[in-house]
Amino acid sequence: MREGRRRGGLPFFIGIDLAGSPLRKTGVAVLAGEAPCTLAELAVLRADEEILSTVRRYRPGVVAIDAPLTPSSRGYRRVDVEAKRLGFRLLPPSWRGMRMLTERGMRLAEILEKEGYTVVETHPRSALISAGCQPEGWTECIEWCVHTVPRALAETHLVDALVSACVAYQYHRGVARVVSAEDGEIVLLSPWSRGSPP
Repeated sequence: MREGRRRGGLPFFIGIDLAGSPLRKTGVAVLAGEAPCTLAELAVLRADEEILSTVRRYRPGVVAIDAPLTPSSRGYRRVDVEAKRLGFRLLPPSWRGMRMLTERGMRLAEILEKEGYTVVETHPRSALISAGCQPEGWTECIEWCVHTVPRALAETHLVDALVSACVAYQYHRGVARVVSAEDGEIVLLSPWSRGSPP
């Protein structure tokens, strides 16, 4: 496992709301320090190399990617079925609209993991629900994690990237909720009550 670059003795955490195609927008959020973390960067990127160079620049402790990171030859993965059983709504990697996203996510994850980074799969909408929040209430759901939460983000890609970065932070701390099966893991925010986050 690569040791992340540190600010004040603590690593960075990156959330990526990945688009299936480099022609579409990918949101990237970078958090630094202990919760409530500093928002070090919030950007819309497109090309694979832009995404990879951002990760390499910060050398994070954990990268959480909103995309399936394991394949399915047909239908839902077992981990998707387990997530659905728990009340989370996911799309299977084998669906036509998801194949490009899955292939891109797996490709980027493989590159980063070979370079020593810890990469996890997440699903921001399910992460918010897991934390006891409705997606439209995302700001209240992550204000324990981010020192100054941007209140008026026009890009849903940026919102999902920010939620994913909080997932990366919790995973690093060992308090994230992990839905797992033999064909993959989906990392979500742990349940919490306002005023006493994990």
